Amino acid sequence: MHIQFSEVPAINKKLEEAILDQEHFVGVDQSIALLTRTDLYFFKSQEQAIVFQEFNAFHYKNIALSTASDLLMLIKDVSRNELRNNANAKSFELPVYLLDSMMAANDLMRLSDLKQLLDGYNWKAVSYEPNTTVFASHEEKVHYNRLEWLVEQFSALAQSDNVRDAVRDTLARMWEEGPMQKHIDPVLQGAYGEKAQFIIQHKIKIMNEENLEYLRKQMLYSGFGEGLNTQLERKLKEGHPDFQLNASHEFGKDKMDGVLYFSRSKQEGSDKYFFNKYDASLNNTHGEFSQTFFINNKGQSITFKEACNLLNGRSVYKELTPKEGTRYKAWVKLDFNNRDEHGNAKLNIFNEKYGFSLKESLGRIPLQELKDPERMATLFATLEGGNMAKATLIKSDREMEVQLAADPKFKTVKMFDMEGVKLYVPAPKMEKQYGQALADEKRADQGQAREVGQPLSDAKQQNRSTSQNKKDRPLLEKKNQNQEKGQRIR
Repeated sequence: MHIQFSEVPAINKKLEEAILDQEHFVGVDQSIALLTRTDLYFFKSQEQAIVFQEFNAFHYKNIALSTASDLLMLIKDVSRNELRNNANAKSFELPVYLLDSMMAANDLMRLSDLKQLLDGYNWKAVSYEPNTTVFASHEEKVHYNRLEWLVEQFSALAQSDNVRDAVRDTLARMWEEGPMQKHIDPVLQGAYGEKAQFIIQHKIKIMNEENLEYLRKQMLYSGFGEGLNTQLERKLKEGHPDFQLNASHEFGKDKMDGVLYFSRSKQEGSDKYFFNKYDASLNNTHGEFSQTFFINNKGQSITFKEACNLLNGRSVYKELTPKEGTRYKAWVKLDFNNRDEHGNAKLNIFNEKYGFSLKESLGRIPLQELKDPERMATLFATLEGGNMAKATLIKSDREMEVQLAADPKFKTVKMFDMEGVKLYVPAPKMEKQYGQALADEKRADQGQAREVGQPLSDAKQQNRSTSQNKKDRPLLEKKNQNQEKGQRIR
């Protein structure tokens, strides 16, 4: 994390104002590249700062906590040393890792002060009963209030990872085998005192709301919309270790059904739920197809619509997040001939090194959209999503509406007329730097040249007629005779 010297006065002023306003604690997102005054989060108590830190952990944000005075001192010291070493420097690196160690030091100082107060009691004789309302004297009430305050302070301090073990050891040494022993576990859990109890309850409530909102966004980004939100909230309140939600949608003539799987974290003491995977089932005129798609909590997942396109045999362009290494974009396609032990089709991946270029493939077809940058961008986005894209083919005598689909495996695009008849697309020009592809040149030499957009069924019929006029006609007649006898011709 860096700070520009031009921003230092504003940051320091913000920290000084926070200290005057009794906002002694500050949080900083460690993933920020350049820190500004708007990136500082202030809190009046350490408990509020810890709650904020834990909330952001849900969104994979690592928040460093410090006191405003410590951060102010750190920025002044580091900036002063940087200018001493390089007078022309425009920015300097802030060692954020020091903030947590400073916070730990403050927790230890606070624990040390509380230990001194503990030493003033005879814990073999002192007892504490929460919510006591009747006192024999004013002195007894003052004594109770002081004791309650002390218990609250330990209850709140025990929520800090920096000193939790030290608080446990301190209370065990002083309270075990005495009237206060029964209060050790509740104090460590942060359950005592009106303030402490409010903080814990508020934290649980907010964390549950954060988890609900997080799952809602996951379902939304996975293409399931907002129609399942009420069911999701009810399932979370029921508190089962795992549960499922059912979804259905129609994409044109494709009917899609989905089963969404959720489970609670196996981490002890955690009530956080995760959206793990969903089963997608496609039902259309071609049959029924199904596949399980896993949710990627650290990157993009296959959406419900993209699952429909993949189950239709088309390809989708996605950003992929490997277990190791950086994210990258690639085309993915289901290989229905290669399945795992659960019956799921293998996902074939075609990255940039594979050599497929959607731009080059479309450039082989005279399309009206290629003349308009906006329409071209829309066409690209539609195809990358795995959808069938409508376009206008420019023929010699007229314009013709066609449908396109990306086919990265064969480094081309498929083209159909509006009735679904497959049309001819020139082969990739990867075998020669200029001119036609070798396959198309060979067809031209043999008098079998095809026109872009020509129905492939017509082309096959034309090739068959041409071949019948050649020397192999008797052989074809022989094959036809064999077919009439019921033999299978391969």
